[in-house]
Amino acid sequence: MRLLYAVQFEVTRDDGSVPSTLASEVLQRVVWWVTDWYLNRKGVKIDLKASAGAISPVFGHDLELVEDSSPSSPVKHTVLNWSYPDGLDGNLYWSSRVEIAEFDGRVEVSFQLSFDSSQYLIAPVEFSLRRPRLVGRLLKDFRCTCGDTKLSLEPGMISVGQVEGFVTNSLCSPLVEFRLFL
Repeated sequence: MRLLYAVQFEVTRDDGSVPSTLASEVLQRVVWWVTDWYLNRKGVKIDLKASAGAISPVFGHDLELVEDSSPSSPVKHTVLNWSYPDGLDGNLYWSSRVEIAEFDGRVEVSFQLSFDSSQYLIAPVEFSLRRPRLVGRLLKDFRCTCGDTKLSLEPGMISVGQVEGFVTNSLCSPLVEFRLFL
């Protein structure tokens, strides 16, 4: 499996608060993302529920939503695994993994997008990669941060005098890790 896209960030309300319902609100956005995809692209209505086991809404598609929490643990962990074949190249499979973790009054989200092939072929792979719609939805609906950096859909401007600080405090910050997977 080849990792193409990965992001992890903390989620709060716009005012910085973390109500007890925040993780479930984030989960609602994840469920909406998947159910809307199936309704609009496949014409299939699905009911995605946690701990209902793996489902296959369409041939070759696999979905599983698992919530892991315990009264003795302060951590609540929800994971969505979703894999399906590419619409044009039946040899290519997409896999999305969304994790929502709630602990110490914080909510964090991670998203990973990978692809794999069902058989080994020597041929170029063609696909268009964009930021997943779910990530944009979360950035719009909540205050999302990575370390000290507020994430935004809007581009930021820096002046020439700010370049050195940006490199030191953002690109080379030990609190924020950027990776490029080739």
